Amino acid sequence: MHSLLRRQIRRYLGDPDAISDSWQPFIEAVSAGYEQDDSDRRLIENTMEVMATELEERNKTLRNELTERRQAEIRLEQSLSLLRATLDATADGILAVDTEQRIESFNVNLMDMWRIPPHIVETLRTQDVTSFMAEQLMSPGAFIDRVRHLEAQPDAESFDTLELNDGRVLECYSRPRRIGLQTVGRVWSFRDITKRRQAESRLAYMANYDALTGLPNRNLLRERLDQAIKHVTRDGRSLALLFLDLDNFKAINDTLGHDVGDRVLQLVAQRLLVCLRACDTVGRLGGDEFTVIVDDMTSMDSIAALAQKIIDTLSLPFPLDGHELCCTVSVGITAYPNDSESLDGLMKNADSAMYRAKEQGRNTYRFFTEDMHKRAYERLLMENKLRGALSRREFVLHYQPQIDVKSGATVGIEALLRWNDSARGLVQPLEFIGVLEETGMIVDVGMWALEEACSFNKFLQKHDLPPIRVAVNISPRQFRQQDLIINIAQTLSRTGLSAEYLDLEITESTVADPLEAYNVLERLSAMGVHLSIDDFGTGYSSLSYLKRFPINALKIDRSFVHDILTDNDDAAITAAIIALSRSLRLKVIAEGVETAAQLNCLKLYGCNEVQGYLFARPMPGDQLIEWLRASQRQLLPDDLPTA
Repeated sequence: MHSLLRRQIRRYLGDPDAISDSWQPFIEAVSAGYEQDDSDRRLIENTMEVMATELEERNKTLRNELTERRQAEIRLEQSLSLLRATLDATADGILAVDTEQRIESFNVNLMDMWRIPPHIVETLRTQDVTSFMAEQLMSPGAFIDRVRHLEAQPDAESFDTLELNDGRVLECYSRPRRIGLQTVGRVWSFRDITKRRQAESRLAYMANYDALTGLPNRNLLRERLDQAIKHVTRDGRSLALLFLDLDNFKAINDTLGHDVGDRVLQLVAQRLLVCLRACDTVGRLGGDEFTVIVDDMTSMDSIAALAQKIIDTLSLPFPLDGHELCCTVSVGITAYPNDSESLDGLMKNADSAMYRAKEQGRNTYRFFTEDMHKRAYERLLMENKLRGALSRREFVLHYQPQIDVKSGATVGIEALLRWNDSARGLVQPLEFIGVLEETGMIVDVGMWALEEACSFNKFLQKHDLPPIRVAVNISPRQFRQQDLIINIAQTLSRTGLSAEYLDLEITESTVADPLEAYNVLERLSAMGVHLSIDDFGTGYSSLSYLKRFPINALKIDRSFVHDILTDNDDAAITAAIIALSRSLRLKVIAEGVETAAQLNCLKLYGCNEVQGYLFARPMPGDQLIEWLRASQRQLLPDDLPTA
């Protein structure tokens, strides 16, 4: 019997064992119910106990997970704090963007370095930031192109140097940002290297430039000379090296002190720079020695002129503290590759030439070879004389008649420049035209000759002589003058000469630039001016310009005519030029005709006009007038001997 039932029966009915047997089935049934309830209760309790245990385990696991997550969050916060502090502490400006070009992160230095207002980055659009950056760059287009390239190539890296308008220089490094193998964005970093660049520049300057004068020092001079030698060797040209040594500098140092000497050296450097072209180099070797490298040397004469210019410039007094100090210079000159093909050889030669200049009186220059010095000195004397020749009216024109082969009539005259030097007398153009061309004096002298020739031809027409053309040579330097057309038109207007009576002779080298030449010749032809190619066959000789250009005549060079009877090649060339001219409907004028045999040969080939000693030498204007009056209407004599 269930213990709880036994206690209940004893409490209310007495001794449980004294109950009659008739109640036993009921009591057993009730006792069985109690037993079943106990069993169910124990089962529930056991179940609850198991569930409680499981719940406790789960709660414990959850508490552990929450603790770990909180710790992870703390670690993440610490990492982010460290990363942010690191980014803000670094000297670089950092910008991180995702694959959609949205800003993910940036640091304070980026904002400060580029002076970016907050509202620019608040849009979170990379384009807004990069556009703002580009506005501050010296080459904004290149930076924008780089950004677009990297947007199109998300896995590409780049390294660039950016120069800002305010003078700063930044290094820019951009690389993709990846998670595993997947590219998820890009990181830009910017570093200000302005001070480093400035320091590098200062170090490079100190290594290559003289601290006192600011000129290249010995180290840089040798480097420049080596580069110049390679440059002119490649192009087949020449260069000159000048050594300069101040003649009385030691006396200045000893008497007035090194401070005054240093100021003199600075003034010398300034004057030397004024004397040179931008492409030339002047440097200080040390003490009172200077060196000049003349790249692309045009001639030894031009170098001599430069040396004399330096001497004259440095000979002028130096004003210092109310006093005027005089300091002359001796110059030694050597040329590459004539004197030496090595750097050290050139420097040695120039040094030797400089000492020769000191030995021979100082305040002068000497070439490494005496023969060059003599020629350069004579050329310099000529140049100095020519500079005043035009104002002194030493230039004159002589005229040589041009004869029509068929009729024998004089159809033109060529104006030929002569120089009436007070010491040498009449100087032929071969000796001085080159100097005029190199110095540029040919422009003024050429315009004088043009006006003189036009005036003389108009004078002939006013004195009842049949109208003829006057031929005037136009030098290549004249031809390239921007105001050539205007000057010719004004000259014709002033002199009253019709354009059809002016023949301009140009050389083949003058029309070597077809486009430039075509424009000028077309305008001259439109004015009515007659145009001839002088010395045809000795220069450029391109058949294309004969077809394209408005040329009226070709002049066969005298070198072909001279041997036309004895040299088959000259005869063949002459015949070919004449045949070519006839097919192109151009007239042909042969120069240098000296014998009747030459004339007959040219007549046989079909030459139109001739000039030369057979008819008349070049003569002054007054003699030409008499010659024209005597022979203008006469035909060529029939009894001229045949070839």
